[in-house]
Amino acid sequence: MKFRVQSSNSNPPIETIVCTLHEAGISIAGLEVSGEAVFLRASARRAGAGVEPEKILSQVPGVSRVDRIEMLPSEVQNLVLAAIWDTAHDPQFGVDLCGRVTAANDATRCLFGEQVVGTDISELLRNQALRKELITTCFGSSRRELVLDKVRYILESQSIKTEANGSQIIVGGILTLRTPIGIEQPHQNREDSSFASVIGSCPQIKSLLDLAAKFARSDAPLIIRGETGTGKELIAQACHKASARRSAAFLALNCAAMPESLAESELFGYAPGSFSGASRHGKAGLLELADNGTLFLDEIGEMAPHLQAKLLRFLNDGSFLRVGAGHEVRVDVRIISATHRNLEEMVRKGEFREDLFYRLNVLDLTVPPLRDRKEDIVLLANQFLKEACEKDHRPLCRFSTGALVALSQHPWPGNVRHLRNVITRAVAASDGEMISSAALFVQPAGPREAAPAAAPPPFPTDCDSLAEAVMTFEKSMLESLYAHFPSSRLLATRLKVSHTTVATKLRKHGIGLSPNRPS
Repeated sequence: MKFRVQSSNSNPPIETIVCTLHEAGISIAGLEVSGEAVFLRASARRAGAGVEPEKILSQVPGVSRVDRIEMLPSEVQNLVLAAIWDTAHDPQFGVDLCGRVTAANDATRCLFGEQVVGTDISELLRNQALRKELITTCFGSSRRELVLDKVRYILESQSIKTEANGSQIIVGGILTLRTPIGIEQPHQNREDSSFASVIGSCPQIKSLLDLAAKFARSDAPLIIRGETGTGKELIAQACHKASARRSAAFLALNCAAMPESLAESELFGYAPGSFSGASRHGKAGLLELADNGTLFLDEIGEMAPHLQAKLLRFLNDGSFLRVGAGHEVRVDVRIISATHRNLEEMVRKGEFREDLFYRLNVLDLTVPPLRDRKEDIVLLANQFLKEACEKDHRPLCRFSTGALVALSQHPWPGNVRHLRNVITRAVAASDGEMISSAALFVQPAGPREAAPAAAPPPFPTDCDSLAEAVMTFEKSMLESLYAHFPSSRLLATRLKVSHTTVATKLRKHGIGLSPNRPS
């Protein structure tokens, strides 16, 4: 038997309740207090005694109401948490049948504040009618559009059920706020929402985007460095969209994708009849087509020496000659280039013009490889998963815990492009709603792919007490593992303990988290 005993004042008569039940031959197996209510799990010590706990409890001084309930608050919360923590980054929170938040994930607390638990959903959703509808329908599965602080969300609701006396009972619901794909969200410390297309929350990416937003205001040449697949063109497009040239064209040429003769005509255009097979009307090149806009030259390190000389001339005075033409063309185009090669080394070896290097390298950005921003892997993976499911016209899938661990440990030599391709393939090859590690065909990095985890140091022997020794060993072990499981959730899965336990220990030892950053 379980009861909610409501008190008529702010101090529930707990001691009186316990004594009264004991004298009546009723044992208390569980007791919880929340505000002005006491929750009890009780049973009669003597079978067939005909004891009526409700009647006995209602006669206790200070008790205003007694109700039978199916579950204690902690039991309801455990059900909610088990459902919430299986999902990823969308705000999710549990709600009881009275409309109050019982548990919430990190994304919810970031959106609504740390004190969200206990808040009525009418305050969070700012919609009294919606609150009434959710409770009346017992949080039946549905989707609704919701706007909070000018940001559009899709609200999904699902009831939480449990078995009792052979039948299912609804004890609350889970609400999820999903951001529709394609809607740009505001980014703090960024000067233009065009950078919303660049996914990442690690310090390296935040610093990169802050600097890129400043460089977007300039017309000076910009060079973007980074390994293959890190998203250099995406950064270039974002810089163009954030610039005063956003209404003009953004065109791109991959300098490594075509032979020198074809690349020259594509870049500079050609005059009528300038070579066999040429159009009799001639053709405008990318530089002319991008007038007043931006031209992105990818893999600039692969550009042929002859084209390097022509490009240098254009950068000097804004003019160039079409292939086979006798008069110059003058345009206003900003040049953004990108490379995965070491241009300084190429200059020293005579493989790249030094004067062109200094004309291109006025502003520069470096995009970090994915292995150096492991905390962004899950964020990127979930976005790519949404995009792949939408493209294949199928319900949204989710990753298993094992899949998230495998994704986070993989070295990703092909960087973000490699990650996207793996997820796209997994979605295409999968039929279910869960993407497992086996479906990804990605396993944690082996000894040839990444350095093995450092072995924890031997148990310290120079400590003054066992407690100090255990504390020292615990810190060393967590520091070693955190390098390969760089979030409290992944580390909790690895150690087979709760996320709260790991987050608390990481904060205590100052590992991976700043003092004011939530786990």
